[in-house]
Amino acid sequence: LSLFMSWELMGLCSYLLIGFYYEKPQAATASLKSFIVTRVGDVFLLFGILILYSTVHSFNFKDIYEAIAKGAFQGLTWGEIPLLTVVSFCIFFGAVGKSAQFPLHVWLPDAMHAPTPVSALLHAATMVAAGVYLLLRCFSFLTIEENILIFMSYMGAITLFFSALLALVQTDIKKILAYSTMSQLGYMFLSLGLGNYTGAVLHLFSHAFLKAILFLTAGNVIHVAGSRDIYKMGGLYKKMPFTFVLSLLAALSLCGLPLFSGFVSKGKILLSSFEFGLNNNQHLLILLFSFITVLLTTLYIFRLIFVVFFGKQNESLSQVKEASKKQCFAVLILAVFL
Repeated sequence: LSLFMSWELMGLCSYLLIGFYYEKPQAATASLKSFIVTRVGDVFLLFGILILYSTVHSFNFKDIYEAIAKGAFQGLTWGEIPLLTVVSFCIFFGAVGKSAQFPLHVWLPDAMHAPTPVSALLHAATMVAAGVYLLLRCFSFLTIEENILIFMSYMGAITLFFSALLALVQTDIKKILAYSTMSQLGYMFLSLGLGNYTGAVLHLFSHAFLKAILFLTAGNVIHVAGSRDIYKMGGLYKKMPFTFVLSLLAALSLCGLPLFSGFVSKGKILLSSFEFGLNNNQHLLILLFSFITVLLTTLYIFRLIFVVFFGKQNESLSQVKEASKKQCFAVLILAVFL
């Protein structure tokens, strides 16, 4: 119950921060869209919690785990569907809404109207990760329902693939990173669906740091360029060397280059996907989507790097300088964990 209350407070914070620039109609509309779409998932989560309470008579995680292990849901159905399957689906769909997975993914790109530090904190590292965290907390009984895990795998695979395709054609620097975030969260959902708990936890941590760096360095660039359009930037690698180096390191970690944390976390997920695909030929699509998306990830993030830092320079940016020492120091702290 306390998790659900905090879950809703986080949604409220997101709504208020997306609409921070209230004088902009786009920001106000985006905040309302975010609030409504995530509430859809939250209603499912609340149903799941209430079903658990009506059966177990406790909101405590430990009591719920023990009751399920003792067979409290044995023989209970909702129509012809086992009640534990209904609970698992409700909890899963709550996570889908919060973590912007298909089909409740539409709110996250518009959430980029929030101030950039908020995008780095809430919409890359914490709020969107809350859905994955919820599934991790409930993993012990989600694994009982094999159909839910397969469904979770496919939802994650679809989201990671199509989000990467959308990131490849965006011109708004923050929307590229938003679609990238959806794609990497899809990897976490895929990992959990394949039963790879460790891979999901590792990628949750590594992605939080690298994506926060990418958002903050994007904020540095937006600040000097006065625009979020990558084609109105260009040639900034000499004028903003610190921002460039940190962006490049975070991009390399996102691509899964050896010696970076992203290599370990994404490698574990891809290995699970490879083994699952080989052993279950009927689910070969999961393997294909997960491996093709690695290539797409490299393409969209280095498209961003090359256009922003090596592209044709905007004449109005000839006098720009590196971001302030405070801005650089904040990013440097995060870079330790790459």
